[in-house]
Amino acid sequence: MKPKEKAKELYEKYAVMWHASTKDVKQCALICVDVRIDAYICPPDGGIQWGEDNEEYWQKVKTEINKL
Repeated sequence: MKPKEKAKELYEKYAVMWHASTKDVKQCALICVDVRIDAYICPPDGGIQWGEDNEEYWQKVKTEINKL
């Protein structure tokens, strides 16, 4: 899924779930992405990190969320 599509998907999931303002929905989606990024940097099981490509992908998702 392209970053723009993923951003829209996350935004819509939070919008439906919370019925909140656009700003609040974006904030929830951004927090979700930050948690995902942190999972690569500090994997809870101490396993292999996912690598730069996936972190880069999620950074692009964050950028797209902010554009919504």
